[in-house]
Amino acid sequence: MVFANAAVARRIHESFSTAALLRRHRSPTADRFERLQRAVRARGLDVDCSSNLALAQSLQRIAGEAGDADMAFLVKAMATLAMQEADYFATGDCATEAFAHYGLALEYYTHFTSPIRRYADIVVHRQLLAALQEPLETSKPTELSQAWVGTTAMRLNERNRQSKLAQRESTELFQSRYIAQLSGDGQHVVADGVVAEVRTNGLIVFVPKFGIRGPVHLRDKTGRIRLPLSTLTGRPRDADTHIDGCSDFSADAGCLSIRLPIDAPAFHLGGGANVAFSVFDHVTVLLRVLETRRRRAPVYMTLVSRASSNIRAYRSTLAPLDRTFRVSAARPTADQGAEPAETKGPSKKTGVQKPEPAKPSVDYYSVLEKFGQLSLLETTHAAQML
Repeated sequence: MVFANAAVARRIHESFSTAALLRRHRSPTADRFERLQRAVRARGLDVDCSSNLALAQSLQRIAGEAGDADMAFLVKAMATLAMQEADYFATGDCATEAFAHYGLALEYYTHFTSPIRRYADIVVHRQLLAALQEPLETSKPTELSQAWVGTTAMRLNERNRQSKLAQRESTELFQSRYIAQLSGDGQHVVADGVVAEVRTNGLIVFVPKFGIRGPVHLRDKTGRIRLPLSTLTGRPRDADTHIDGCSDFSADAGCLSIRLPIDAPAFHLGGGANVAFSVFDHVTVLLRVLETRRRRAPVYMTLVSRASSNIRAYRSTLAPLDRTFRVSAARPTADQGAEPAETKGPSKKTGVQKPEPAKPSVDYYSVLEKFGQLSLLETTHAAQML
């Protein structure tokens, strides 16, 4: 199919040098790939964007070396977003050097093989029939006129963009209704995601299970840090409670870090730690639908936990030793409904867990042993980050 399109594009250009309807994909500039290169290098990999062939080979190599299908998918998506959109044009409106299709690595390309679903293919079919006639047909004022082909190409590009927007709106509407159905009766819709971008106020997370890509806000419009308590507890019901006293919010192109308060239960022996997120990190998010008067209610995400983080390791070890620390509850919204019934556990005010007689008493010697192991892990992690 691709070779047929390329052959027809070359043939109609030979016959109608200024009025052939072709399709081009302009080469992206080097600055468009900077964010992709920084994110990949942070993972110890490299991507060569010097040419379309080098980029394709780099993407194949990353897919094999990363060992993570979600990361490989995001790398390809970031490379696609860095490129410019392909568009139709009349050959008389630009130089021959600008005819090339970057994505397909072809000098000539057009749409010829799908006339039942694209008007551009019908125009190209008419031009090819005229090019094959003996003698050459050049008297028609429509499909063989440069002015008409140029105007038609602009109209096709406009309609193509509008159809893509309609497709995206339709997909988001279906996703919204599907998440609303899953979250009925107060159920929590929790899914694994991958950090796709780092923003100045939070993260952009992609959820492969549902094909949803959206923001996770960690700072509000006033600049106040809103780190959910669920980041430390791993419980979805704590997603609307925020940790007070967080500081040192730092976000660049590939990493975001927040310093936790000194009284947070993730600390041990008076130490301190940051919660950090990088592009391609795996996280767990809570998905909900914000019911509004709009026809398409938006799906929004709240951070629940981060996979393979030191904070999570501290939490799993220190679960019996929860201490009091400051939290603030978010204002409930109408779509969230009533909170699920609290199970027996630490009180939000006192942080004291009621002992269960059936469980044996805490072995403090084993707790100290775990403290020592965690200190070694923390030191090792800090050395690796240098």
